[in-house]
Amino acid sequence: MHLTPAGPNAFELSLRSGAGGVGADSGFVGVPASGDAMAALPETTVGEGGAGEEECAVCLEGYAAGDTVRTLPCSHGFFLPSIRARTPTRRRGETMSLTAAFRAAKIPRTLPPKCGEAASASVPGDPSAGAEKRKAPPPWCVYLIASSRMPRTYVGVTTDFPRRLRQHNGELKGGAKAASAGRPWNLACLVEGFANRSEACEFESKWKNISRKMARKRTEPSVESALQHRQAALSKVESCMDCSHLQIKWRSS
Repeated sequence: MHLTPAGPNAFELSLRSGAGGVGADSGFVGVPASGDAMAALPETTVGEGGAGEEECAVCLEGYAAGDTVRTLPCSHGFFLPSIRARTPTRRRGETMSLTAAFRAAKIPRTLPPKCGEAASASVPGDPSAGAEKRKAPPPWCVYLIASSRMPRTYVGVTTDFPRRLRQHNGELKGGAKAASAGRPWNLACLVEGFANRSEACEFESKWKNISRKMARKRTEPSVESALQHRQAALSKVESCMDCSHLQIKWRSS
């Protein structure tokens, strides 16, 4: 078998197929040959008693008379079907990148946990997981307090009445300025069951406004008369807004 020397595209094919000593050992990764480079390979027909190689270097099958063999730049002969089956080609103008070829093999990047997250990680199946996140907000309440030494009352809103009462009485910082003159104060009425702060503040505002606008009885000022005035105002509040879900607790003197 006579092998025709490599054509003008031999150098291009050598680089793209990794032949001619350019391969994995040299650190060069082979790029698929173009269709034009493959078509430019010289063809040879095996004749009777042809000299040269006796088998295809790719599929290792023996040549027979009349077989069409293509010659690569390395001067080895190959069956055309063997070359097509084992040499990837690319269309004209088409490019191939390693990112596209190995996209499926990418390992997803896992970010390290932030500071404090590892300690708070929940155990699967643990019923107490996330209990703090689901913790209900503190309930809001509206209170009415009465002075023990003068005929004065005060209406306010809070989530912690015992602490708020201590503030009004000067035991803790943060008491209302309007309540500083009537110390000591005692609880007269506590309204609970509000859905949120907005509802509690609306109730407090209505109670204060109605108490301010209502006419007072012409009697001797006393704590009892002040509480009666607040109680009458509270009845009007109940008539102008839904209070069926609220618990109104009056404390007897």
